[in-house]
Amino acid sequence: MIRVIPEGRLANNLFQYVFSRVLHDATGLRLDYSVNTSIFSTPKLDGSVGSGEPLVVSDYFDINKDHVLDVPKTIEMCRGKNVVVHGYFQNKSYFNHRREMIKKWLGEIPQSNKSATGIHVRKTDYKAIKWDLPDSFYEECIKSANPSRLLVFTDEPEDVYVKTLISRGGELVQGTPEQSIFLLGTCGKQIISRSTFSWWSSFLSSPEKVYYPRPLEGWWSVKDSPHKIIEVDSSEYHYVET
Repeated sequence: MIRVIPEGRLANNLFQYVFSRVLHDATGLRLDYSVNTSIFSTPKLDGSVGSGEPLVVSDYFDINKDHVLDVPKTIEMCRGKNVVVHGYFQNKSYFNHRREMIKKWLGEIPQSNKSATGIHVRKTDYKAIKWDLPDSFYEECIKSANPSRLLVFTDEPEDVYVKTLISRGGELVQGTPEQSIFLLGTCGKQIISRSTFSWWSSFLSSPEKVYYPRPLEGWWSVKDSPHKIIEVDSSEYHYVET
């Protein structure tokens, strides 16, 4: 059996489900974990129970302890075992070549707003840990995208820069996290923040262009978090250093 100790919020839980689903499909072990929201609904899956003391499969989440798991070796280690999955499992080696399959597992987001550009501006919790992106990043991306319609997704609608976007004709979109992930994913062009929230919007859809931050330091940087690189190897992704 594969059990999961959930960490974080919805976007993190989707990574945990995907990694556990990879193990399930390869080992035939029962998957006793699901993610259920109004939009994302992943089922628990039947399989063998496994035996023995719980085998904890983890990639940690401490910058000094992070490591990337060797998936084939991990699969062999888990066969016939009682498995507990605990971690964040955010590395491109786990999912890049499985994108189309993951879209089937989680549900592909249709491109129903192809003419719109969606932008995710994450501020509130990131300000305290200095993960928020400079306004210049968003400005560079907007200039390149040249949107005829700009849909603004944010956790801080009262932010000065967000208000500036609205004053320039941007349309503020408000809803639950899963609604926002879905609606951003429907846009033909997507400007994402340094966040797994908007990462899933782009990964589960088929946009014309994704503007993706490539920070020189901190979260998502090769320098400070080399084991948490989740860049997508696909031609529509345009990487912007910031």
